[in-house]
Amino acid sequence: MAFRGLHGLVSRVSAARGASRANITRLARPDAGSAGHADAMGAAGGAPATAPANGAAVRRQSVRVSKPLMSASRQAINEFRAEDCRAGRAWYMMSAGMATAVALAGAVSIVDHHVNAEAAVDEAGAGSDGDEPALRVFTRKEVAEHVTEDTRILVTYGRNVYDVTDFVPGHPGGQARILMAKGGPVEPFWALYRQHLTPQVQEILAGMKVGVLDKSEEDVEEISDANDPFSGDPRDRHPGLIVRQAKPFNAETPMNLITDSYTTPNALWYVRHHHPVPDIDDKSFELALAAEAGPLKGASASLSVDEIKARFPKREVTVTLQCGGNRRSEYDRVRKAQGLPWTAGAISTATWGGVFLKDLLVAMGVPADARAAREAGIHHVQFVGADEPYDASVGVELALNSDREVLVAYEMNGEPLPREHGAPLRVVVPGAIGARSVKWVKKIVASHEESHSNWQRGLPYKMTPPGLLDLADADPEVLPPVCDLPVQSAICLPAVGETVEVEPAGDGKPATVHVEGYAWSGGGRNILRVDVSADGGASWHTASVKHGGDQPAGRAWAWTLWQADVPVSSEVAKKGGGLSLVSKAVDASGNTQPADVADTWNARGILNNCYSRVGVVVEADE
Repeated sequence: MAFRGLHGLVSRVSAARGASRANITRLARPDAGSAGHADAMGAAGGAPATAPANGAAVRRQSVRVSKPLMSASRQAINEFRAEDCRAGRAWYMMSAGMATAVALAGAVSIVDHHVNAEAAVDEAGAGSDGDEPALRVFTRKEVAEHVTEDTRILVTYGRNVYDVTDFVPGHPGGQARILMAKGGPVEPFWALYRQHLTPQVQEILAGMKVGVLDKSEEDVEEISDANDPFSGDPRDRHPGLIVRQAKPFNAETPMNLITDSYTTPNALWYVRHHHPVPDIDDKSFELALAAEAGPLKGASASLSVDEIKARFPKREVTVTLQCGGNRRSEYDRVRKAQGLPWTAGAISTATWGGVFLKDLLVAMGVPADARAAREAGIHHVQFVGADEPYDASVGVELALNSDREVLVAYEMNGEPLPREHGAPLRVVVPGAIGARSVKWVKKIVASHEESHSNWQRGLPYKMTPPGLLDLADADPEVLPPVCDLPVQSAICLPAVGETVEVEPAGDGKPATVHVEGYAWSGGGRNILRVDVSADGGASWHTASVKHGGDQPAGRAWAWTLWQADVPVSSEVAKKGGGLSLVSKAVDASGNTQPADVADTWNARGILNNCYSRVGVVVEADE
């Protein structure tokens, strides 16, 4: 996340306030000179007393300070955006939509609160014991009464009390998630969404401080390994995985190992988690099937894994899954995009074993024909994961299309599905963004509407236009969710910055450098060819297919592994120097990759499929 520039923003807003600082202390205490002030501060020593139960003082002073200065705050924020769009006004936390994002109104509010709290500390002085400023003292019971906009919404962190009311509307994961902590501690939620546990995020929270807990209150138990929700995650993860985030665990396949085998070993499969890994007993587990639309509305059934295996024919499909954020780190050449800094290894391939989703749906009474299902009111099929609140959906046309071969899988590369990758059951949607292939699926719903989760209807897997630099300005309702992915290729060997040897020229042929990589296109579109260059794209040479070129037309669910011996100039071959390796793929529909990463940049940092570019060094021929 990019937070640099925040202090400059706060300083500029603070400077714009000037004479208003005298009123700022009222955020955290009743009006000076009023009876309420005397009651709150006490008769001697400035010791704060209990707050009014209705919370009017908290609400009244917050509004009084922020309104006269809104214009100056907005101006400062606009300047901040222009100076540093990589920090922006929105910091989006990828886990489950529990975010540390600051929308425009939220940013203004946070800056207001930051200055308010700063001024309160400056002007209020120390408390009676000298170790706390003269802020309001709350009991936990009183904090629990502040749960609406009228009373102001309070939360606690440690022994401090914070007013998050003005931040709630700007929460990109939706108000419901942030409001789960209203009137109580944030620690239980931050234990799950650990991106909050950074100095930068806590600094933002500090700007909303309005009081402290009474010292007689017990501390919230600190998070330890014993109650860490991630402590039960798998411990046998392969050390070769390139970890992009520890909790929740996210890691990519090493690029130099991708082309070693057509299917990726289970232990080296990329991992994309939003939550702790569920630990499900497959003996007692039952998959729930339900209908929420049409003549079947209200129908339900459940099947154990053994029943699924016994009742439905086993199907095997080799499928490549790719995270929507694959190659996100390359966007930094343009400007910072939100999300984990994936290189090109958030993609893997497996042969999945399981049953067709269509077979399960038809068995519960859904029409086998998509048009008939839609006429019956079934427009979407939802997949609910055990790692709540994750769920996603696909259109009924895709779900019932026999040629799409959507699986409910229980095997991966001939082995029982690993816990890391969705055991006991997961959905595999060939040709689509990995987010639709829900792991640990516990319920499948035939519905009239798509899933309500943030990962379906929110911004995480929706591509925003390049002119939208701030996700706070985006309207997710007008953006369709990503499904089939665009054509893609990436150079796996050699690695960026690697020193390479060129194969000597012979029989009048130029010296060459060996290059390997993968290519893939969504929707089952076959790879027509891969073009490779060793001079930055000035000249191109067609790669040969290593694996995957024989997939059925229109059902190329897995990648094509390719290799090429690309000619280099005689001068570079002799004297050495830098080479700019480039690859681009063309699929069966004639789609090709855009040349420049700027052509695909978007604030969400997804769907980067520009030319793959790798700079290497050639040793001089001595």
